[in-house]
Amino acid sequence: MVGCENADDGQNSQKDKNSPQATQELSQQEKTPKQDYAVRYFEPKIYGCDWAIVSFSVDVLNAGAKIPDAYDVKITAENDDANTHEKAQIVGDKGYAVFEDLSEASTYTISVSGLIDDKEIALEEAYTFSTPQRTLTLDQIDQFIFDELNTYNINEENQMLLETQACLSLLGLESGRYGVLEPITQANICRFEYSVNTLDDFVNYDNILGVPNKRALDAMKDILSLDMTMRNVDIIKEFKPAAYELSRYATIDNQGGKLNIEQYILDLIVDNHAMMQIYKKHPFDVDTKTFKSLYADEYKKDIPQEALDFRLLQIAAKNKAQFSKDAEDFLLIIARPGQRLTTLAGSDNELTVNALIAYSYLLIDAYRDTNTQLATSTTYRDYEFQWQLYSQKKGKSVASGRNASWHYDRQKLSYVPGFSNHQYGVAIDFFERETFFETALYTYLKKHGEKYGFYNYYSEPWHWVYLGALPE
Repeated sequence: MVGCENADDGQNSQKDKNSPQATQELSQQEKTPKQDYAVRYFEPKIYGCDWAIVSFSVDVLNAGAKIPDAYDVKITAENDDANTHEKAQIVGDKGYAVFEDLSEASTYTISVSGLIDDKEIALEEAYTFSTPQRTLTLDQIDQFIFDELNTYNINEENQMLLETQACLSLLGLESGRYGVLEPITQANICRFEYSVNTLDDFVNYDNILGVPNKRALDAMKDILSLDMTMRNVDIIKEFKPAAYELSRYATIDNQGGKLNIEQYILDLIVDNHAMMQIYKKHPFDVDTKTFKSLYADEYKKDIPQEALDFRLLQIAAKNKAQFSKDAEDFLLIIARPGQRLTTLAGSDNELTVNALIAYSYLLIDAYRDTNTQLATSTTYRDYEFQWQLYSQKKGKSVASGRNASWHYDRQKLSYVPGFSNHQYGVAIDFFERETFFETALYTYLKKHGEKYGFYNYYSEPWHWVYLGALPE
């Protein structure tokens, strides 16, 4: 059983099951009755002539049949025994796989296998599609690029960058100064990579580097070879903020937006005996039973409620720093980016690739609206660097010895190592910190930031965090 969207049923025939090749394939796999599974293929998204994202879903029809643990996607060229395999990435109830290096004007067949209890199960249904014919050869595209760059000295070191910038220009995208990897150049490279690696809610982050690279350059040339009149509005997809591993800890309140790392850590240590022992010594959440029990005497003091609340917050602030110091080995493991870090052009600052994508769209749109480019002061900070900031370069031992009042005041300016949103690679401090709120860029961010998944921590107008798609 198979359901194909936008499929030509007359063309989508399977291989002859009695052929030697088919017999050999079935002998290597466990054949599963068709009635157990139904594979639905969706129209592949083809970029240019040689880059495609294929997608499918598998329905389990028999209540007794197991749901596959993973899927393998095979793509076969017509009249070609060579098969290309890709592991499908699963998003919701759909599987996606990206295939590169296809041939123009060629027919391909997609088939899916499931992995169940370490056995490969052929799901049998297949889907056929064809790639388009180029209107220009790749050699002709190279000539267009050469004509664009004929006044520049091209050498081995700058060729990739210059060719990428020429392609961006031919596609109607801002390319920046030729020969210089500027933020605006990086942003458009990233937007292009995001666009050709995205389908529905699927994003192939592995293919998004945000720097000049052969894969992206080849994809640009391929698209131009299909249609030289192609422009950015035909290629660049609208950005859609996506949830990531910490999005469920996003907090939006009267202080603005941030990741609630305190709750994230509490959730992780609840079943960790060693970390819970440290927390019981240094509880930092005033609402937990552990905190209330340890400081029961504080609640008995005859002082106004407002003064009591303030005193408890001071104690919690110092405990948070003490927990960070004593739980260092644990925090070095969990207080880190969940995705690959990428360096921002023109700086040493880094963002996770998902935050970089959002920032790239924000940078270009803000630039077009204000004619000014965003510039980052601080982004990712690791655990040790955060301690240097927090301790004012005096070391964690000195800082942990300070009184509760010092820690409370300090945490208004520099957050506790392990708890800072910066350590997760999704927070940005913009230039100029103290005057950023007076700029047109700040006004643009206040009005449009949430469209890109960025939220401000109100007490610091320069501090913005990529929270992605928020839970409903």
